Amino acid sequence: MKRATSEMEGGNSMEETRSRAVEPCCEKAGQGATSDERLLDILGIFHYVWGILIVLFTSVFLVYLVFGIVFMHTSGGDPGAGPPPKILGLALAVPGALGVTLGWTLAGFVIAAGKRLRDRRKHVFCMVMAGIECLILPLGTILGVITLTTLMRDEIRALFA
Repeated sequence: MKRATSEMEGGNSMEETRSRAVEPCCEKAGQGATSDERLLDILGIFHYVWGILIVLFTSVFLVYLVFGIVFMHTSGGDPGAGPPPKILGLALAVPGALGVTLGWTLAGFVIAAGKRLRDRRKHVFCMVMAGIECLILPLGTILGVITLTTLMRDEIRALFA
């Protein structure tokens, strides 16, 4: 009841509050943000989300890395059976380390591309990253194709200048 009275007395109406809640993603574009600017902001957010998903998916390789390290440093539990061969530990640890390193590096570049899209900088970098994302089926392909087709438009290219 108190809120309704303050709105009648000149306080913020619900429409004003809603319009302020929708605009923060386009603050740098001002109040007259075009649909192209909004599209680049949304694509940037999708790149952030995709980068985080890549980090989560490639973190599975940490299990291989840990088991490989454990196998290289264990003495074996059964006195009659000896320890597992060190090559088994290496066969698990090396692909695990490579998977984590490459996956997290790719995720870092995808997140950086999202930041560049939102800042409207480094058009070529964003195009290259979109092309690389096309190789990651199926979500990367969808995001990469949409990003490439968006970045090839002349209006979007002008926003990066």
